[in-house]
Amino acid sequence: MKRFLQLIILNFIVNVINCNAQQQNHFTHFTTEDGLSQSSVFSIVQDDIGFMWFATEDGLNKFDGKKFTVYRPIENDSTSLPDLGIRKIYKDRSGKIWVLTLRGRLCRYNPHKNNFTRYYFNLDNNIIPPKIITLTEDNENHLWAVTTKGEFFIYDQKKNIFSYKKFNENTEKQFQSIHLQCLFVDKDNTFWIGTWEGLAKFNRKTQELKWYNSNSANPNSLGGDMVFNLAEDDNGNIWIASANGGISVFNKATSKFKVYRNDPAQKKSISSNRIMCILIDNSKRIWIGSFDKGLDLFDPITETFTNFSHNPSIASSFSIGAVMSIYEDKSGGVWFGTGGGGLNR
Repeated sequence: MKRFLQLIILNFIVNVINCNAQQQNHFTHFTTEDGLSQSSVFSIVQDDIGFMWFATEDGLNKFDGKKFTVYRPIENDSTSLPDLGIRKIYKDRSGKIWVLTLRGRLCRYNPHKNNFTRYYFNLDNNIIPPKIITLTEDNENHLWAVTTKGEFFIYDQKKNIFSYKKFNENTEKQFQSIHLQCLFVDKDNTFWIGTWEGLAKFNRKTQELKWYNSNSANPNSLGGDMVFNLAEDDNGNIWIASANGGISVFNKATSKFKVYRNDPAQKKSISSNRIMCILIDNSKRIWIGSFDKGLDLFDPITETFTNFSHNPSIASSFSIGAVMSIYEDKSGGVWFGTGGGGLNR
């Protein structure tokens, strides 16, 4: 009985130590020394088998927990990657892995053949092929690929092609004047479009766009117009990561934004206003990646932020570089891709 109690106490102490280690900026690193092909990781995904996939400027990396396998373009091989630099990896609801390159070309990984299928996009009277910036699925399992100019393509599973989706003249005109950065579909199947000119809510049925912009005279407006990433919490609030205005949280019921910006006088405020990415994990933790101040963890109860940044004197601290991507794996582990500092977990 005494031995049993000792084991319980020991287990408790270990858990406390592990918890404190996380709070003290303890991360496992994966760099080029471990086999990662390049130190800037733009996107992260885990496939249905369990492999981790990482997008870098020097190819697509697959990680089995021990070693990295790197995929690069092969000359005169149309079943290889079309480009070397990878922007985004996306896993659809059926488990297929889609790979988007920095030059805007799209392909799909074929696990049984260990190769790739390339996809092509055409517009009427358009000599230059459109460049895809992002892709996502709606709540009806339609896969959408979108360009920086707001040109939408929908995937036809039976024909295995992407077809251009034309909208009404007014909407098309608005799309032509923007630089689209990200696309998010919420629980209501509404499209939220992040651009360099603000945030737009797109109703596909009416084909209407409602724009939200930053206004210094209105404290309930969007924090910054350069929107890089979007997420939704359990209450249906839309979280907006802005490269020039911190984090904004949009309340659909009130149509108001709550903005979190850095306040040098407040130690527990968000560390930076230059936000690149955001993840709300399965434990409801809200992770925020910045361009210049590392990683923040938001506490919704106290509305404060805990910062994890690089400390040269602590080997296990968060690595140097902008936080470019955040992803939660099946076991609940959270991965962080940086610009120049490799991977953190």
